[in-house]
Amino acid sequence: MDIPIIFIHYGDSSYLKYVLQAASYFNPQKRIILLGDHTNKHYVLPGTEHHLFDEYCYGELIENFEKSYQLISGDNFFYNKNLGVEYWAKFTFKRWFAIYNFITKNNIKRFWTFDSDTLVLTDLSRHEKTLESFDCTEQCGGECINGLINTTDVVKKY
Repeated sequence: MDIPIIFIHYGDSSYLKYVLQAASYFNPQKRIILLGDHTNKHYVLPGTEHHLFDEYCYGELIENFEKSYQLISGDNFFYNKNLGVEYWAKFTFKRWFAIYNFITKNNIKRFWTFDSDTLVLTDLSRHEKTLESFDCTEQCGGECINGLINTTDVVKKY
């Protein structure tokens, strides 16, 4: 099975149409998945999938997260985010629990994932052999996993 591309997003953002369209165009052999909510289901194109991320927010790990999470931010932590910066910041962590549950339930061992505002303009399968010896690729100076995830274990540990 080809390695799928998973995006996760909350809210109705019109750019999702173009993100999903580009990923599908350059990767027609891949399963393109949006873990989203009711407000963005209409952006899913033929050949792409939409699953409600809330359906994958379960389990002891996320329960412990919900009990202990609190926003710690500096004075300059202000972004114009849908539902406010506190919701957005919590979502950036919470999404990994949903992704982990989704890949586990769907028996997905390897996958690509990007921020939902990332246009994928290449055939990702061309890069998979080169990256197969890494647990995952990253960004944010090594603080964020993103790109190709080669093991479900790295998601759980993250």
